[in-house]
Amino acid sequence: MTEMKLPKYIRAQKGSLYFQRDYPTRLRHLVAKKTYTAPLSLKVSNVTDVSLGEAVLSATKAYDLHLRMIENSDPAAFNKDDKNRAALEWLRKKNLKVGQFEYYRKDPVIAEREEQEQRQLQPSAYDMAEMSAPEFDDVFYKRANGEPLNVHDEVVLTAQAMLTKAANAKPQELKTLWKHYIQHRGLDLDSREGKRSNSHWSKWITITGNHLIAADTLDRIHNGLDTYVEERVAEGIKGASIQRELNEVCACLRFCSKRFRFGWVIEPPAITQSKKKRKAVMSFEQQKLLISKCLLATGTDAPVAASIILMIQGAMMPTEVKRLEPEDIALDSPVPHLVIRNDTKTDARKRIVPVVLGVDYLKEHLNDAISWIRRTTDSTPSARIKKMMRKFTGDDTVTGHCCRHTFRVNCEASGVPSTVTAAIGGWSGASLGLSTEMLSYGDEGLAGSAVVQSLYQSSLQIHKHLL
Repeated sequence: MTEMKLPKYIRAQKGSLYFQRDYPTRLRHLVAKKTYTAPLSLKVSNVTDVSLGEAVLSATKAYDLHLRMIENSDPAAFNKDDKNRAALEWLRKKNLKVGQFEYYRKDPVIAEREEQEQRQLQPSAYDMAEMSAPEFDDVFYKRANGEPLNVHDEVVLTAQAMLTKAANAKPQELKTLWKHYIQHRGLDLDSREGKRSNSHWSKWITITGNHLIAADTLDRIHNGLDTYVEERVAEGIKGASIQRELNEVCACLRFCSKRFRFGWVIEPPAITQSKKKRKAVMSFEQQKLLISKCLLATGTDAPVAASIILMIQGAMMPTEVKRLEPEDIALDSPVPHLVIRNDTKTDARKRIVPVVLGVDYLKEHLNDAISWIRRTTDSTPSARIKKMMRKFTGDDTVTGHCCRHTFRVNCEASGVPSTVTAAIGGWSGASLGLSTEMLSYGDEGLAGSAVVQSLYQSSLQIHKHLL
């Protein structure tokens, strides 16, 4: 982060980021200071381009509203959103929070019965709010005496109401919806999935802009969705990828609309789907060359080679190798196989993978492969696998995912039924009787199963050109 060039008006102080912008000279006599400063609630050590862009946009809007309120004190010149935003900023400067004194709210029936001295011992929410800032007394006095209120007075009244509102009240700002959604999902923002989802939301909220939730919020949401698509298309991102990026955003908006009864009907934007490209596969000769060289790999190359051997014959992914446990590995069984059953992408991915290629090599190096993938970052295994595949085949277009497409082509070339292809590769459509209960069988039970023996024979047929 030390190399990031900070945008205009952003300053770093003691590891935190602040928005700092001078007041226009025409207004300085009204504010008695030169510079407007507001914290961005971001640390230099972990800020990202997306989170910084979002914070700068919000701070700029707060600055513009602040200038308008200095120049014009007429409440009629400001809408409800303006006053709510200004009230939130006022509370922040006072180190107060929305709902902070809701705890002191009493049941009105009980309060009515209490004696005056008891009320003094247990102050109400409104009493606590008044004690938190002297401005409340001033505004209440003006209102009680029929004096006109300026926009600052109305902002103070709005802030007082926010202090005493119920803690479970509706969110005030669009950007805060995400925290409710990730809590509902139980999404770990340090995981690969969490980081990806958080990035998509942050990118969308930066494009859409953070707004106070109001009557026109749904229109702003849809405009933001449309603009997101336009910008991503301009960047050359495929339609299917854009669709996946917005799925989580729309899910968040729908969940919060239902939870807080906003009444939104979220309509996903129309996305032109890119023409599907022919999926890359390896020829028989490339496969033979790759397997023969993998079986000779030693040292630090062996775990990578072992992973490739499994990916070729079982359409496996590095994450599936990573999650293998000792009880999932039955290479010494009369019918060598692996059981894929731990945290798979879909239920169809839970399956039996017969092992017909490199059984002895895998006995020696599979545990090293599992350890290697587990101790590296998410992207490292794929990068190492791709590098080795391109080195061994001489083809600079192949990737680890080619193994999965190649497996399907091998199945078609061997003439095995599509149900067998689906069962071994983990695609939907398998109907061979591989139930959840069967996946929990021990080695002997699976090895003796007619279904697993049939899959093993089919795998021999699929990979006969490599045996």
